[in-house]
Amino acid sequence: MDMSNHPSHTRAIGTRGRRVESLLRRYPNVSADEATEIARFLKSGRSLEVGLVTANEELEAQLALFREDHGSDVALSTKDWLIILALLGIVAVTCLLLWDAGLS
Repeated sequence: MDMSNHPSHTRAIGTRGRRVESLLRRYPNVSADEATEIARFLKSGRSLEVGLVTANEELEAQLALFREDHGSDVALSTKDWLIILALLGIVAVTCLLLWDAGLS
């Protein structure tokens, strides 16, 4: 179901999201700076906005091509993975301590 013209979709996507949609429509005919702008949006944009842009069926082919060409720019870095693992470790240790204390 294409939500790109649905009123709630239009309201939820901000100026940055609409800009990235227009860049993706032109992809691969974008400059290096514009490709960086797309990658930055996909990696650190608002989750709802990124989800709505990436769910747009009209952009499916361009988005797939962009991810193929710039996948490493959008993927989580080693630092990101280490932070995730550290947080999971903290949660696991906290659960074990609570279990050991009889607070499960």
